[in-house]
Amino acid sequence: MNKGSPKKERWILLFLGLSFAIYALFHTSVFFEELSLTAPVTLTMTALGLGFFCLAAVISTGMSKEEGGLFPAESHKWVVLFVLSILLMSAVGLYLNNPIGLFYMDFEGVIILFGSILLGARRKNWEHIDKLVILLLAYAVIVNILSLPFIKSIDRVVTESSVTNKLQVLLYPVLFYIYLFKYRVRRLDKLIIMGAFVIFIIEQILFQKRMPSMRIIFTLLVMTYLQNITTRPSFWAYLGSIIKRVMLFFIPVVVGVLIISSTVGLKMSDSLQMFNERVTGKYGFVRNIIYDGRVYITYVVIQDLVSDYSFILGKGFGGYIIDSRLHYFVEAEGGLFNGTSSIEIGHTWPPWKGGLLFWISINALYLSLAFSFRKYKNAYFSMVCWAFVLTHFIFLFGDNVWTGPHQFYLILLGAAIGHLLGHNSYKKFDLGGRLAL
Repeated sequence: MNKGSPKKERWILLFLGLSFAIYALFHTSVFFEELSLTAPVTLTMTALGLGFFCLAAVISTGMSKEEGGLFPAESHKWVVLFVLSILLMSAVGLYLNNPIGLFYMDFEGVIILFGSILLGARRKNWEHIDKLVILLLAYAVIVNILSLPFIKSIDRVVTESSVTNKLQVLLYPVLFYIYLFKYRVRRLDKLIIMGAFVIFIIEQILFQKRMPSMRIIFTLLVMTYLQNITTRPSFWAYLGSIIKRVMLFFIPVVVGVLIISSTVGLKMSDSLQMFNERVTGKYGFVRNIIYDGRVYITYVVIQDLVSDYSFILGKGFGGYIIDSRLHYFVEAEGGLFNGTSSIEIGHTWPPWKGGLLFWISINALYLSLAFSFRKYKNAYFSMVCWAFVLTHFIFLFGDNVWTGPHQFYLILLGAAIGHLLGHNSYKKFDLGGRLAL
């Protein structure tokens, strides 16, 4: 590196740190809802966070040119497609005069994903991301615990409108960092990660969430498999490691449930019963797919896209949020959905916003990475990134993190994609030691 590199590294860490701090404070502002932060204030906060994040990405991109380039030639096509898609969605949104506030919601999420791809391709940046996410998770553990007494009932309407439910987004990065147990040395880091993951599990019981719970179970299974794949254990040894992993989380979850039940006064047994009903009973998974208003939204929007041929270019940033005809249809179904946070069918977001170009480019990228398994199988960290990206792709069939309060999750997702697209992703890359749980 040249002599100016250490100074530039500090600027990257500073700007990323400011971005993380602003977004963390933005989410924590739910604690102070009586202050009634106005839309201009919240928009300014997120714009500042995005600005600092982009500055870090720009400095990092400049440094990568000094160090021999950011992406190999075979990855350039994905970067070009992504940039073209962003420009197209911006142009369409401006041409259709979509509301600027809603335009920004879409624009922010995609820019964070793209900036994270640029950051993740440069290996040195993972040290910065690693430090900041650990601090974020420590903060998330504290504020989530402090928010629990504010939940007055385990009724799902109450829990979903609670401060705790709004703060759980701070815990989402742990769905990636749970894979990295094997590469941690400090016991404090392990405690923070495990504590965040346990709290996240408990909160899914409180909120009676199905999809995040499935993602947690899937994550634990994949993590256990990845940590054993290099040693190729016998079936019984592998089964033993799964049992150990499950017990490692089952015991603190049970303890946490008992503590909440006795101190906060919530009847967690009732919450578990409601959770079971949502999975297996009259509100079961199959019924939800058939009758859920969000699925109806998908049907109406796709039908509209096809009928006016806008499926080629999409509706651009800010489109399909408060369309009057769509609002009428959803209201007729007995529900009222008025925002992207209510739409959880993630794979339909790209064609709504960017049409076929964005849909083809983003899904082709996922599939290209999926079939590149052999390239990463000898590098544990690259396999972790690969598994995380593919897990995200799978769960996009019933989830959506393109917009809304998922900035930290998008940062890790983009960085993981960037690492896989970058130089030397197939080589050994550790964030720490080889101390396994």
